[in-house]
Amino acid sequence: MDVAPVRKRSRREQIVSAARTLFAASGVDGTSLAELADAVGVSKAALFQYFSTKEEIYAAVVDEVLAAVTGDRFAALRTEGDFDERLVRFADAAVLTFYAHPDARRLVARALLESPPRGPSSRIHAAFAALIFEFRALVMCGIAEGVLAPETHVGQACLSALAIHFVDWAPGVRTATSRATAIREQTRQILGVRSGGV
Repeated sequence: MDVAPVRKRSRREQIVSAARTLFAASGVDGTSLAELADAVGVSKAALFQYFSTKEEIYAAVVDEVLAAVTGDRFAALRTEGDFDERLVRFADAAVLTFYAHPDARRLVARALLESPPRGPSSRIHAAFAALIFEFRALVMCGIAEGVLAPETHVGQACLSALAIHFVDWAPGVRTATSRATAIREQTRQILGVRSGGV
């Protein structure tokens, strides 16, 4: 068995992992290739054996982050069930993915605040725009079921409910399950879920 491809993949994964952490903390522009090389324990020149540019490294980070944080959320919104079941699955997926990938929340928030989006950040913008569209369907379901008031401002409700997933609403809560419960309740409050509706 040739170990060179395995070693190369492993080093590449180390670079992407270190870049995710550094980019989340300092942004792409605020992270130098020298800092990244130091974090990985290689020379700056060695980075170019795996990636051509810092933008290419960022693209690999974005691919990893999007795969980690959007898949379960889309699945939760697209499954069958009533408003509350789907809301619970969505909140759980959102919290558990960010809990499992702590740098992802900051990285996604940084990308979403970048205006205009450029390069790989535009893929994060597109993914979260699609997520908002799917969440809109959930809000409409809540209105149709009578769980949400007919006068609910759908766009505002969507943006507000999605935004809370980027804020640590339960800083003292240590477990992902307890955090998910706190996020569910915050989401219900923001959406204006009627007390008798759920």
